[in-house]
Amino acid sequence: MTQWLQGLSPPQYKEVGPFSFRAKEVRYNVNFDANWNEVEYTCHQWAEYMPASSCAECTMDANITSINRGYLQFLSSSTSPVDPETAVIYATMPMTLSIITGITTNMIVQFEPNASTIAYDSIRQWTDCSFLLVSIFYFIYCLFICYYQSRYRFLYQHYCIKFPSKSSLNQVSRVSFMQPLQASLNLQQPYLKDVPLPPGTPPLVYDLELCAYIPRAIMNQMGIAVTPSQFGTYGLDMNYTATSTFLSLAIGKSNVTFNDPAASSFIQAFLTMPQTSLISTISTINSAAAAALGLLTQSQWLLLQGYLASLVDTWGATVVSEFLQANGGGLVVTKNVNEWLYGKIDWT
Repeated sequence: MTQWLQGLSPPQYKEVGPFSFRAKEVRYNVNFDANWNEVEYTCHQWAEYMPASSCAECTMDANITSINRGYLQFLSSSTSPVDPETAVIYATMPMTLSIITGITTNMIVQFEPNASTIAYDSIRQWTDCSFLLVSIFYFIYCLFICYYQSRYRFLYQHYCIKFPSKSSLNQVSRVSFMQPLQASLNLQQPYLKDVPLPPGTPPLVYDLELCAYIPRAIMNQMGIAVTPSQFGTYGLDMNYTATSTFLSLAIGKSNVTFNDPAASSFIQAFLTMPQTSLISTISTINSAAAAALGLLTQSQWLLLQGYLASLVDTWGATVVSEFLQANGGGLVVTKNVNEWLYGKIDWT
C-alpha cells in the first residue's frame, strides 16, 4: 500500500469474505399523487448479519482496508488551480504552521530563556534566527520537543529527546560563558534543524524557520549569498509585530487536531490577493491587524508567500500524509465491517 500511495506500483487487492447479510427495508409515510402514477415514501434500511453463510473467520469486528470514496469525492470537488492533494496541503497549512511553531517554541523553551520572553524569542527565531544569534549567559542544553498529542504523535515522537530527571541534571552539558548560542553549539548556520542532538536521535528533516528559507530564496532568485545576520543590510529584517500578526492570522485556533477554517481562508487570500487589497479587506474587520501587516514591504510579503509554498513538499506533505494512511481519513481507510456498514465515529 505504501508503494502505491507513493506512485511506485499498482494497488494489490486481496479478496476477503464472503460476509453474508439479509437486507431489510421498512417503508412509511407513503403518499401517491392524484393519478396514482408516482409514490413518495420514507424508508429505513438495515442489514442482518448471517454468520452461518459467511466465512469461518468473518466477523463484524474484522478490519478491512479499502479506498475511501468520501475522500475521492472531496478531491474531485476541489476547484483549486493546483492538483487536488496540493490543494489539501494548502488548506491544512494552518495546522502545519501550528506544528512548526509548536516545535520551535518547545526547542526554545529548553534553552531556559526568561519565561516572559518565550513567545517573543520563538517568533524572532522563526523570523530572523535572532535567538540563536544573540548572546546568552547560561543555558541547559537539553531538548524536549514532544507533544504526545492526538493523531500527530508520530510527528513529535520521531524527534523526541527524553528530558533528564532531576537526579541526572549534573550530567547535562552546560555553557556558562557569554557568547552567541550559534557559536556555543558550533553551528554553521543559526537554524534549529542544525542544533546537535544526542546520539541516536533522528534529526529534524526540514528547516522550521522563515529565516532558513530566505537565504535560499535570495540565492535562487538573485544569486546573492545572504545570511540571517545580514537581513538588515538587505531590508529583509521583518517587523516583529508584522510577523507575529501574520502567524496569528495564518494559524488562528489551529492545533495538532484542528485546522481553523478562518486561518485557511486568510492563507488563501494571502497567496492570491494583492497586498493592498488584502490589507484593505482586513482593515474592515481588524484595523490593528491590517496596520501590522502594512509594516511588511512588498519584497517581504513575497518572501512570506514563497515560504508557504516551500512548505508544501516538506512539512505540509508530512502533516497531510497522516491522513493518507489507513488509520486516517484519506485516500485509504481501515474500518471494521460494522463501521463500513453503519459508519465510524472518530473520538480522537
